[in-house]
Amino acid sequence: MALEVVMPQMGADMTEGTLVRWLKQPGDTIERGDIIAEIETDKATVELEAFDAGVLRQVVAAEGDVVPVGEVIALLGDADEEMPEVERRAPAEKPSPRAVAVAAANADAVDETFGSRRVRVSPVARRIAGDAGIDLDEVTGSGPDGRILRRDVEAAIAARDDHAPA
Repeated sequence: MALEVVMPQMGADMTEGTLVRWLKQPGDTIERGDIIAEIETDKATVELEAFDAGVLRQVVAAEGDVVPVGEVIALLGDADEEMPEVERRAPAEKPSPRAVAVAAANADAVDETFGSRRVRVSPVARRIAGDAGIDLDEVTGSGPDGRILRRDVEAAIAARDDHAPA
């Protein structure tokens, strides 16, 4: 019997997670308690532990995919078991902008060293800056103790886009 591995909810306000890396590959034998993947949330990167034993038969979510909580990311089963093909489903509904803003505002800051100074950056701001190619040394933080928040990175992106040649 196929067992579904789903994106777990790792916090009260978690609505989705990013599958950072698979530590097991299809065909690998999985024991209960094995670490099978790394999941990134707004606040941390955590290891996903297998709750069942079996053979990893199918990886449904690829590395880098953003997966809603509760969606199937892999299938476990017996080595010789016939397995149904499972495809990723499109998320039923995106979180509301307010929910995303509240989650971003509540995110714990992460200390990072950039250049010669120490910069405090929220995880959401770090991810947005990385995706947009923004150098965090060039961003002034408006949060407590100069922490760089999502709105600071979004303002830097807007300023860069305003000064870009047309």
